[in-house]
Amino acid sequence: MMRGYIDDHERLRGAYPQVSVVAVPRDAPFAAMVDTAVDALPAPGEDLVVARRTGGRAGRRPVRPRDRTHWLWLLHEDSAPDPSALAKLTAVVAQSERVGIAGCKVVDAADPTVLLDIGTDVTRTGRHVGAAAGETDQGQQDHRRDVLSVSSAGMLVRQDTYNTLGGFDPAFDGEGDGLDLGWRAHLIGHSVVVVPAARVRQVAADAGRDATTLRRHRQVALARASLLGMPFLAIWTALSSLLLTLVLLLGKRPRRAGVELAQGTAPLGMLRILGARGRFFRRGTTRRRNLRALFVPAAGALRAAYDGLLDGAGGRSRGAMARDAGAAETGPVPAVAEELRVERGPIARSVLGPAGLLVLLLAIASAVLWRDLLTSGALTGTGRGLTGGQLLPFDTDATGIWRTYRDAWVGPGLGHPATDAPYLLVLAPLAWLVGLLPWIDHDAAGGVAVAWLLFAAMPLSGLAAYRAGRVATDARWPRLAVALLWATLPTLTTAVAQGRLGAVVGHILLPFALAGTLAALRRGASGAVTFAAVLAVALTGAFSPVLLIVCSAVALAGVLLAPGVGRLRALAVFVVPWLLLGPWSRDVLTGDRRGLLAGPGALDPTRGGGVHPWELALLHPGGPGSYAVLASIPVLAIGLIGLVRTGLGRSGAALVGVGLLGLGAALAAPHVLLAATSRGDATPWTGPALDVYGFALLAAGLLGIAGLGAGRWRPWVHGLTAVACVGACAVAGFGVWTASATALTPVVSSLPSVVQRQLTSGPAPRALLLTAASDDAVTYQLIGREAGLPARDLRSPYPSYDARTAAAARVLTSTGASGRTEGSRLMHQLGVEYVVVRGAAAVRRLDAPLSTTAGLTQLSAGRSSSVWRVEPTSTTGGDEVGSSRLVILQGGRPTTELASRAQHGRTDLTVPAGAPGRTLVLSEGSGWTEHGRVALDGRVLSASPGADQPTYVLPAGGGHLVVETGVRHEWLAWMQLGLSIVVLYLAIPFGTRRPRTEQVSGT
Repeated sequence: MMRGYIDDHERLRGAYPQVSVVAVPRDAPFAAMVDTAVDALPAPGEDLVVARRTGGRAGRRPVRPRDRTHWLWLLHEDSAPDPSALAKLTAVVAQSERVGIAGCKVVDAADPTVLLDIGTDVTRTGRHVGAAAGETDQGQQDHRRDVLSVSSAGMLVRQDTYNTLGGFDPAFDGEGDGLDLGWRAHLIGHSVVVVPAARVRQVAADAGRDATTLRRHRQVALARASLLGMPFLAIWTALSSLLLTLVLLLGKRPRRAGVELAQGTAPLGMLRILGARGRFFRRGTTRRRNLRALFVPAAGALRAAYDGLLDGAGGRSRGAMARDAGAAETGPVPAVAEELRVERGPIARSVLGPAGLLVLLLAIASAVLWRDLLTSGALTGTGRGLTGGQLLPFDTDATGIWRTYRDAWVGPGLGHPATDAPYLLVLAPLAWLVGLLPWIDHDAAGGVAVAWLLFAAMPLSGLAAYRAGRVATDARWPRLAVALLWATLPTLTTAVAQGRLGAVVGHILLPFALAGTLAALRRGASGAVTFAAVLAVALTGAFSPVLLIVCSAVALAGVLLAPGVGRLRALAVFVVPWLLLGPWSRDVLTGDRRGLLAGPGALDPTRGGGVHPWELALLHPGGPGSYAVLASIPVLAIGLIGLVRTGLGRSGAALVGVGLLGLGAALAAPHVLLAATSRGDATPWTGPALDVYGFALLAAGLLGIAGLGAGRWRPWVHGLTAVACVGACAVAGFGVWTASATALTPVVSSLPSVVQRQLTSGPAPRALLLTAASDDAVTYQLIGREAGLPARDLRSPYPSYDARTAAAARVLTSTGASGRTEGSRLMHQLGVEYVVVRGAAAVRRLDAPLSTTAGLTQLSAGRSSSVWRVEPTSTTGGDEVGSSRLVILQGGRPTTELASRAQHGRTDLTVPAGAPGRTLVLSEGSGWTEHGRVALDGRVLSASPGADQPTYVLPAGGGHLVVETGVRHEWLAWMQLGLSIVVLYLAIPFGTRRPRTEQVSGT
């Protein structure tokens, strides 16, 4: 065929009158073609080219003296070298006798400005990095010379090098031949260079790195590694590729994950690898460590993997930046300006841009608002959190928070049936992270986490509003002004000052929830945006159910009015958040619907506090933490001006609807009675509804600013933006200076430290705290290792006692003779080991009856406090049994106390054998038996009916005892977990369909 092709073209026939053609099979790989052609070259004194094969491939061939001056130039059938390429190659190889292989710069045949290959970049493990592939060729790689290998397209090989190596190894034909040839050339003492001045144009598809090629590169590395290092290298290749495959799958890059998984299977081709090793056995003359400088370091491989993830997340790798630079080239620039041009990464752009300034300003504003508590242990982390307002002491760790969410029997004192509090799922990991800090008391991590969350509310709110503002505009400084106003609204300062945890977190997340919901209704919204909105709405609803209702109402409007596929996205935002909240959704929809208007710190016992409707229209809920009402006029003005600018189009009408919904809910809230408390009739707090109203105003203002970039307002944009930023700073400064978090105080333990430590010991005893406001009024509180919820709610604080506790306290505080003998027995039934008296009036009132009570020993005495210990009871055998959550009785008398490893009697231990008729008694509330579970050697025991305390009959043989408090809605929890993982995965902003060069790089 080739002979006929030459005969048909006169120019070729004239240029090559004596051309020799060697026929090879049609499906022969390129390396086999080259080997056949080299074998056909005439020997000295011969003139004929004869195709012949002697021996196997990759075997050492005889080297003749003239081979040191003969060179082989290899060209693919789809490659076209520049006319001067060969001359430039020969000029370079003539400079050194060590050069055995030289390669060309390979560019795209369709677009010669795109660089395809300029030397093969791999790590020692054979991972192909290829940082130059796909870049715009601006000469940025022309400094390269010594490389590990070069592309076989345009490769120039000295014939003695080729014969010494035996040519291409058949194990890597087609997919790794060039890399293997160059690697072996280095091992026999030759160097491989790339000549950037020599260019070869090649079809880009043929120059790509598919899965098979990358797998072959890994096998080349295994074949050329040391014999001792090869097993370890094979294990590392498999494990690292599997790990990166999982990361890429999480990053929604299934194609790249498949390629990576294919590389992980490289060690499975061990026969191919061992065959290649055998053909090159004992032929290397150079130590492998001398090739170290030719490999890409491990840090480079990690950076390349990170760039790949940024590629899917809308980030910009160095290659993308180079292409952007080429695309944006407008002409020559001074060399100094070119040197000063610095490309910042996303983190640097955020820290050094408006976002960093915003966080700094709001951190200062938050410090001013918290000026009275800055040096308290609650904020420095050395204390146990905050209390006051709507906050309750939250003296627990991450495990305690998790058990409070999961267990069926929870709460302080004797406990109570669990109530759904989905926000605990968010607080638990925060408390875990806080507990890792070395100076934090691990047992108080929950309270410290809540205190820090309140302190960081302003910076977090501002940052959330700044990021969510990209739905309206990419202009950064207008977003900064709006974010400053949002983060210092009186709704937030009041919520922080009053310890309204749910309203604070709802304020932080609301911009993401509502902006995401509105963005999901747009045409062309991505799935990641939709499910990110779902996640934001669910998190917002976990802390503030009122905001969940608002977001659901907006999504429902989208279901009815959105165009096309937008209705399905709106339906997802409407339905999935309720499914994510699982058990809580079921309980509030089928049971007590008051929970839809409640939440942690969401009740207002003042029924609106006498705030006038016009004050609500200016976003002021009233109460501690609020500031001058008229200071919010700029927010209202910005919103109205924005609506005038945008008109009542689709976006404007949506914001008007959202704003009216929020304002109407705020006006109606004081008239909705939720509960009657000791502090007054409680209604929903107006703050979350006003947040919705404020969001609509600021969003309308931001849309109005976004429209100023064109038309007659264009020259005024920068000035108006500067005025808005200065005005926002002034409003924020005035707000935080006139407001203060005076309602909150650091938590002070009501028990002495020695008593507090004993509550978490093995028997897990309780303490009875007695106080008195006057000589006649005595109050009591049963305290154990358990904590309640962090803020007041419909059922929080829950009573820590029952009728038995009231009877015990009454006996202890009575002056009759019966209290002297009954007090100790009642204390043991409650698991109480310490009685603590606080307050001078209480000490005066209770000192006499406690000192005459049998079984009580005074440990400390003072004018304002005293501590008494309940003495252990004696058994018939002379042993002592102290106060404990779990006690074994024989004939109605305590015989053994058991250790409790967790809240409310949970344990897992071995019970020794004993006499028949023994009973296990738990010092828990009477309702514990309906939720808890007691099993001995796997057999569930039944509770004794009619007993005042949870009582179970134990067999005489003993065995392995397991006491559990029960799990609420176990199957719903597993469904909730699975759905949460799916939604979180779908919300990850990887796998974007837009190329990096088209994405917005600003923040």
